[in-house]
Amino acid sequence: MSGGPDIGVRRVYDPAQPDDGCRVLVDRIWPRGLSKAAAAIDEWCRDIAPSTELRRWYGHRPERFARFRERYLAELEEPPRAEAVTRLSNLDVPALTLVTATRKLDTSHARVLADRLAAGSAQTCAAKVLVRKEKMHRGQAKSDGARSGTVVRGEGGDARP
Repeated sequence: MSGGPDIGVRRVYDPAQPDDGCRVLVDRIWPRGLSKAAAAIDEWCRDIAPSTELRRWYGHRPERFARFRERYLAELEEPPRAEAVTRLSNLDVPALTLVTATRKLDTSHARVLADRLAAGSAQTCAAKVLVRKEKMHRGQAKSDGARSGTVVRGEGGDARP
């Protein structure tokens, strides 16, 4: 069972690929020198980008990435970013590609966001499996009880074997 869409990260300046699925720009600022047609995006989700303060502090310095990741993940829990995360998490698409103007994708906010969305999808999938197992268990318990002669009350309070 799939836990959600396949989530990828690409540069917005690179040509769209057939397996990109839904392409979402996750930068606060529109990429320089790029037309909307050339970007080939389905949505621009600027609310999900790191704060200007955090982005400036980070400056794509590799030695700050671990701390940047922590701070950005904390920002993703605050409105309106949390609502944007929920919206992206709930997209019913087979593939989701987060696009950004950032050159170094492995140390970008888009990578952190992709990891966060993937973790959320995995947690959602695991929760659905647990709920399904619990329902199956309750269903089995009810049917076992009915077979053993236990009285089950209906909606109107009437007893039935």
